[in-house]
Amino acid sequence: MERIVTFMSFNNWIEPSIEDHADEFERVCEDEGIDTQDLLDAFKNAKSIMLSSSDWARLENTDSWEIESLSDARIKAELYERDIDSIIDGFNAGNEMIMPLILERGDGSLVLVGGNTRLMVAKALNIQPRVLKINVPKAQANVDYRNLTNESKLFKVDLLRKFIRSQLKTLV
Repeated sequence: MERIVTFMSFNNWIEPSIEDHADEFERVCEDEGIDTQDLLDAFKNAKSIMLSSSDWARLENTDSWEIESLSDARIKAELYERDIDSIIDGFNAGNEMIMPLILERGDGSLVLVGGNTRLMVAKALNIQPRVLKINVPKAQANVDYRNLTNESKLFKVDLLRKFIRSQLKTLV
């Protein structure tokens, strides 16, 4: 059964730059089986939209729709080793917030590219998020995000962190 949600207004969303989500772009190209240039071209034509409740509920690669309180958001943020307090403070102060990125596949399904922590806090504070939706008809699901457990999500995040750290060591 679909939940009916009335959102509070927050109007200080800003569009992300490619640099804001560079790591996520790499991951999504691999996960979705698309060429980096196709994603970059689609990013140039992306549309800023308000994320509807129905789209949020079916959004893959996030569990933000299930958040019901700040306590829930804090627990999830801790699992993902994310700083939630600065985002909470930013929303409460009306600071600029970078829009989460969503990829729309050719079949119409939606997958979160970046901005999970912002979505979790927005849900906890009952704020309807503005997102940047990237339409990539060539994208096809190579990863079924709905069936990933928290452990497998964390394992993937941990592997990425280890790889980045190893690459940084070679630069020093």
